[in-house]
Amino acid sequence: MFVELIGAGVFVTAVIAGTIGIVAPVDIIAKTFIRDCCFYVSSIIWVSYISADDVIELWESLSLLLIYVLFILCVVIMQWIDNREVNRKDKILQIQDNDMLQTYLSPTTAQKHISKRVKAGAFSIKTKIDLAIATEISKVQFDSDESPSSSQVDLSQNGRPKGLFAEFFFDMNPIKAYDWKNANFLLRIILILRIPIMLVLQFIIPVVNKTAAKSGWSKLLNCIQPSVLPTVAVIILKVDDVEVGPLPLVVIVFVLGAVVSVVLITRTSRDQPPKYHNAFALLGFLGATLVVWVIAGEVMAVLESIGFASRISDAMLGLTLLAWGNSVGDLISNVAIARQGFARMGYSACFGGPLFNTLVGLGLHWTYTAFQHHDYRTHIINSDMMPGCLAFLLCSLTTSFLYLNITGFALRQSYGYVLISIYLVFMLINLLSEIKFIHPLGADHRPLTGIVQ
Repeated sequence: MFVELIGAGVFVTAVIAGTIGIVAPVDIIAKTFIRDCCFYVSSIIWVSYISADDVIELWESLSLLLIYVLFILCVVIMQWIDNREVNRKDKILQIQDNDMLQTYLSPTTAQKHISKRVKAGAFSIKTKIDLAIATEISKVQFDSDESPSSSQVDLSQNGRPKGLFAEFFFDMNPIKAYDWKNANFLLRIILILRIPIMLVLQFIIPVVNKTAAKSGWSKLLNCIQPSVLPTVAVIILKVDDVEVGPLPLVVIVFVLGAVVSVVLITRTSRDQPPKYHNAFALLGFLGATLVVWVIAGEVMAVLESIGFASRISDAMLGLTLLAWGNSVGDLISNVAIARQGFARMGYSACFGGPLFNTLVGLGLHWTYTAFQHHDYRTHIINSDMMPGCLAFLLCSLTTSFLYLNITGFALRQSYGYVLISIYLVFMLINLLSEIKFIHPLGADHRPLTGIVQ
């Protein structure tokens, strides 16, 4: 587990962060990057120190959880300071009287605010969402201008059919007419093959789309989803056989979901989304997270099978196949977020995710195992490849820190190529170590001398 987390950390901070730099170059916020990078480097150094003797004390495992709590507090305090600064600047811009401005500000800063308009800080998340919505609307308008007008009868202005069931089947259709018409032969085959998957996803993942008609509200479909998604989640998480009183948990969840669905059907309108429609976005997020988790689990299971069949060592299996399998979700989500115009968010996740996995994952695991022993300590087995993994993880983080300081915290494509090159060297060294061509980094390969027979 230890070497797997470190290997995944190298993959995320090198390959995924580098990919974001290649596909979506952007200027990042210096203070947030320095905060995340420093916390991650400090955490890796501390984990290396406490695990060097192959024994983890209870206080050492709890210290990992404490470090993550301090990280969260630091994030919250910095966000609070930024919000207060933005509000203060907004108040300054609303003051028209210079005398009032002199009273509000100190003499040393008042003249600067009078003579020069204050520049606001980073864009708020609402501004970013509004910008993304405007971009999507422009794309939809462009597509509607390019696509031929529909000649069907009984269609609304946006092409959606009228009627409860007609709208339901329209939204459940896994292949849209416009996508089919503009797809080539290969893409049409892909559209056909993905029909079963798309039907399942339509049932379990609500979509709130501000650029679509009625913000994506489809009454019958949206009213069915609250009963389907929790039931599917209980089955996937393998807690369906848990009994609450005389009834299994899956029956209780399904009945409660059905009650919610009935209430929604009777209390909502077909033509207008309800006031709480945005809450379906949270339900969709949970459903999408569940789907990504299932896919990542299946990918990891396949990779484990390949590793065992190929007789790869546990350390190499953790560094490669298991690390890649655990990072599939990060790769998909972070790069997708970056391509949608939120490169800073995707890049920050490249540090926040591994930091959480390292501190909370190892902290909870070691704390739990330490409590199982009377001396409140747990023994771990460090692989020969572990020193090299830690060295390359620190190398990746240090390279990011130095590069971004040199470029003024601007992600460039060259940044991505440098990080991916580091990861390729990392994999080459581990591969040569696996086939016994070289010794693992940090391994003591000197001949044993002076041993009394």
